[in-house]
Amino acid sequence: MPAAIYAFSLCAFALGFVEFVAIGLAPPMAAGLGYPVADLGQVVTAYALGVAVGAPLVTSLASSWSRKPLLMASMLLFVAGNLLIAVSSSFVTIIAARFISGLSHGTFLAVASSVAAALVAKDRSGSAIAFVFMGLTIALVTGVPAGTYLGSVWSWRAVFACVAACAFVAAVAMWVLVPRGTGDSSSPEATNALKGLFDPSLLGAAGITVLAYGGAFTFYTYVATLLEEVSGLDVASISTVFLLYGLAAAVGNIVGGKFADKVGPSKASAWVVAGLVVLLLGIAAWSSNALPTAVLVVLLGFAMFAAVPILQAKILQVAADRPGSIRAAASGMNIAGFNLGITFGSLTGHATITVAGVAATPLVGAFVCLAGFIAIVAPRKRAAADQFHC
Repeated sequence: MPAAIYAFSLCAFALGFVEFVAIGLAPPMAAGLGYPVADLGQVVTAYALGVAVGAPLVTSLASSWSRKPLLMASMLLFVAGNLLIAVSSSFVTIIAARFISGLSHGTFLAVASSVAAALVAKDRSGSAIAFVFMGLTIALVTGVPAGTYLGSVWSWRAVFACVAACAFVAAVAMWVLVPRGTGDSSSPEATNALKGLFDPSLLGAAGITVLAYGGAFTFYTYVATLLEEVSGLDVASISTVFLLYGLAAAVGNIVGGKFADKVGPSKASAWVVAGLVVLLLGIAAWSSNALPTAVLVVLLGFAMFAAVPILQAKILQVAADRPGSIRAAASGMNIAGFNLGITFGSLTGHATITVAGVAATPLVGAFVCLAGFIAIVAPRKRAAADQFHC
């Protein structure tokens, strides 16, 4: 891999770490700011909303920018946002800074994934994207437990300041290593990029991401509750499952990128979403049995993170024949799709528990993922039928 992609992955780790570390830092932040812990959920929500807005919208509006300065500006804005959190005593200011940090997160990942694909041969683009997202995957695994630990030994303000410093170092490395002009658009009109946000093919590809991750998170948002109340696992066993889930996720991210390179993003996306359906149905069927459920949850981690580079590569494939500015918007749309899917899944899971209990969440999630699978294969069937009639 080109050295620049390692820098992208390091930046992605900083972005992901600060997103998830806030969950573990919620108690000391609440105590320090004088707010109930429940209100600290807004800190997480503001960041996610910033990602969902920043990825498609800011990326589109900044399509006339050269990619390298845009990446650097995103990281510097992220650094500034976290420094502001570290020194602010105003809850409103912290919420605003989290939103700004989220904007940077969404913009950076959207642009970095497309630039990473441009830095390698076409048949290695999936692996390049996977390597960028590897930093985010590691952050997901380590962010919450690290936040819980660091919040007990450090000031929460020191944690955000440290992340800002590390992000600045990663940004400098990126600036040095990324070749000038890489991934720049030949037709950089922002209006064209904004039109891409309404392109039916791109909306369909991003919609598949929403359904795939929405189905997975319908269950995964409440996985700890199911493992404890339905499967009968104790806290120590659940912690072990989460550890193995994280390791499987890291492996899945790498394998997913290689699989997309080998069979193509379109075919790979059908296989990985079908895998999510099967695994969720298996969890639904065996949720009262601890061992098979634990194994299936670990495999679900593999599939969920194999889906990340695959679905990102798929939307870039759909946008491949569009102008460069629209390709940039497409990458952002999919980043937003992941975050909207997580939000949609958590809401669907909550509604499912209210109506039918936590044991029903994997079954409902499987049907949501099935809708995503149908959205992938239906156009192929239609195209094959039209070709046959011709």
